[in-house]
Amino acid sequence: MKILFICTGNTCRSPMAQAAAEVYASKKNLTASFDSAGVAVSPSSQFVNPNSAKALFNAYGIRFSHKPQQLTRDLSEKFDIIVAMNDDIAAFARNVIGIDEKKLIVMSKRIPDPFGYSQEIYNECLKEIANGVTELIDSVISEEDREEVK
Repeated sequence: MKILFICTGNTCRSPMAQAAAEVYASKKNLTASFDSAGVAVSPSSQFVNPNSAKALFNAYGIRFSHKPQQLTRDLSEKFDIIVAMNDDIAAFARNVIGIDEKKLIVMSKRIPDPFGYSQEIYNECLKEIANGVTELIDSVISEEDREEVK
């Protein structure tokens, strides 16, 4: 199972979702893989937002690094499921980029963009994302994608 998380600029929400999913999958011994992309990535974006990176470090003790990437139809075809952070992102992905509707899921709790807000808002956003990611993974990962705990 390959899951792609998408948001606007791929510097805040979707990288946090990717990291939260990787942490959760590792704890559950899942063989799924995760990535993230944005529907409107700035050409000057080179890194994950520092507040996102700090939220991830505070929550999981990890130093997450990811270079923002633009969502394209070609990229989307490499994934089984594409998870949008809210309805607007999903609509853009579907209507402008042409993402296959059958692959597209909107997070159960719509995640507002924390860009430009305080570290506290990023920390809260990560909590919401982590809860949504846990629910999503538990509902879509099949038994074949679960490894036996050794």
